Amino acid sequence: MDPSHAPSSDTPRLHRKDWGPMLIQIGVIVAIVAVCLGVFVVPQWVNSPGDPETVVEDFFDALASKDIEGALGYVEADAIPTGTDAAFLDGRAVSSGWKLVSTKDAQYDDSYGDDPSDATVDFTIGGEDGTAAGTVLVRRDYEAGWQLADPFVRVTIDGSPLDYAQLNGFIPAPQAIGDADEWDQTTPITLLPGLYRFYQDKSKVLKVKRHESIAVLPHDTLDDDFAEPSPVDIDGVSAGPRLVKKTRELLVDAIDVCAGQTVQHPYRCPFGTRDYVDYQGHRVEHITDLSWKVDHYPSIDLATPDPSQQDGAPPRAGFAVVSQKAGKMELRGNGVDTGGKAREFSVLCDIDTSWLSVRVNADADPSFDYSAYVGYNDGGYGMGDLCTRGGGS
Repeated sequence: MDPSHAPSSDTPRLHRKDWGPMLIQIGVIVAIVAVCLGVFVVPQWVNSPGDPETVVEDFFDALASKDIEGALGYVEADAIPTGTDAAFLDGRAVSSGWKLVSTKDAQYDDSYGDDPSDATVDFTIGGEDGTAAGTVLVRRDYEAGWQLADPFVRVTIDGSPLDYAQLNGFIPAPQAIGDADEWDQTTPITLLPGLYRFYQDKSKVLKVKRHESIAVLPHDTLDDDFAEPSPVDIDGVSAGPRLVKKTRELLVDAIDVCAGQTVQHPYRCPFGTRDYVDYQGHRVEHITDLSWKVDHYPSIDLATPDPSQQDGAPPRAGFAVVSQKAGKMELRGNGVDTGGKAREFSVLCDIDTSWLSVRVNADADPSFDYSAYVGYNDGGYGMGDLCTRGGGS
């Protein structure tokens, strides 16, 4: 197509599959003229199979049919992700019920004269819930013809408490994307253009607030064919009773292990004390011979994560562990009060779950995220004097 005579880009091109009757009529007329002139003429599409618009149409036709191999045949070979970066380039991750609605005529980069090698094509896809528009960059290779330069979209999933990604019901295995050892919500995911539903409900385990599909489409330009990963907000995942029950059991086991540590700040434990305790009106210092014992466990629930920073705490992406009924630890030991008298003491200390965060894997198993503890007392809890707050006994 000669770009200098191209129609206005504001005029949508009807999808080629809808041109059938018109093209049959054109073919018949051409054949009649050919017979009259005594020559044989082969009818062609208005756009040859090698122009940018047709390549885009063929790409989306294959994609909507879940023919991933066919779709990637229209993409520059060196742009196609490989290995774990291609985890979601799978027909099982592509949704059904959408199609290419229209394209507009290509906009060519004429900075190199009358023989452009770059062009952008605006397109619209649609399904039951409406339509969405995007733009792809197409490049001409003088051997392969026009090909999509990089139609892939890279996204991150903001605010997810889940240690896996699930798109349209598909969870690839293993969940290690790109250079990361394990996937987390900050790791970009590479997707083909289309409609995606992020995550699904799991009975009594997870409830996903957003159920509608999200259009994930490229918006390329002639000046920049690479975009930073786009964040996708999944708009809330809440914990079901089965997940809460599993987390309570996990917390009880963790507290029991923590109780075996004979230090002021048990490592990665939701309790601890400073280098003194208040006991029967006396401040007892230089404490030694410490031992911890569970007085009673906390009753907890899980709250939907808020990724914003609160009260000076690091941002949290996991479920927040909320105490419905506080738990207590008994701390015993020896020390010296401010008057120089040796004292044996026993005090109750709070179990503080306010900085605990829970993440969930694809098997619905919870685990504690201790990233909020980093930098506090060499990995210990470091939340202040929980024994003074808990009160003496």
